[in-house]
Amino acid sequence: SKPFYALTTADGPGMACITGCVGHHGKMHCRLYCPIKGRRKPNGSHYYPVRFKPHNIAPGLGDHEDIDIFELLKEFNSETSSIRYNNALKMLVESQNKAQYEKNRLETGICKPSILSGLNAKHVLGIPACFGIDCMHVPALNLPDLFLSLWRGKIECEPSDNKNTWEWAVLKDNDAWKEHGSKVTLATPYIPGSFDRPPRNPAEKINSGYKAWEFLLYFYGLGPCLFYGVLPFKYWRNYCMLVAAMRILLQETISIDELTTANNLMMDFSDDFEKIYVDRRVDRMHFVRPCIHAPSHMA
Repeated sequence: SKPFYALTTADGPGMACITGCVGHHGKMHCRLYCPIKGRRKPNGSHYYPVRFKPHNIAPGLGDHEDIDIFELLKEFNSETSSIRYNNALKMLVESQNKAQYEKNRLETGICKPSILSGLNAKHVLGIPACFGIDCMHVPALNLPDLFLSLWRGKIECEPSDNKNTWEWAVLKDNDAWKEHGSKVTLATPYIPGSFDRPPRNPAEKINSGYKAWEFLLYFYGLGPCLFYGVLPFKYWRNYCMLVAAMRILLQETISIDELTTANNLMMDFSDDFEKIYVDRRVDRMHFVRPCIHAPSHMA
């Protein structure tokens, strides 16, 4: 018997254990092992996949030039990824001492060989090609959590920033959030029964076991209508780019043309997100969570 090992699925922390990589807060954080480098704040330990070089970022903290994501991923595929990974792993395991190991770990994003590295190369899709994208948590939990935290003004605000300047925080007032939640409930009679469980009022239930299916219907189904005229147009437009791309990518059957459209939308969405929310500010780099970068690989 020679079974073929094709695909590993896991959430972020679980996947880091299987891949032997540093996880989503590392300088080289991408679970598909693309070449994007993270940037970090002064005195911080977490790296963020920020593409556009922030103003006044200190040397050594990610002061490399802007990243063109289309150019970065133009030659990226499972084969080139495996070559990069194997070369990096070789450098890591050949470290001569602890200091060199820690330096190589930072630069490669790898902590140790994967347990799957022991498989016959002819019987595995490839490492890291067999480590799949998280197509459940990213769209149905991570992205809604990020955007609702921004729109409700609940995300961390550095002392050098000011929430009063956050024009996107349209739901920070508790009454506005309750009104929005009631509109979600009012939409229930118009959702087909075949759609299974309708989303409950997020103002009351979002912290009480709100399910992935509820997030999908709420965020990608009702959201574009409910947030129209509430969010300033440029933020609503950015959100709709994400919704349009994700609606394509969550289909059971997808054409090549649709994949191309989704890919372009997702790349433009993530670039635009940084421009309008972060604006090259070091104190807002934490807005760019890994879930902003990961969908760039989905198509």
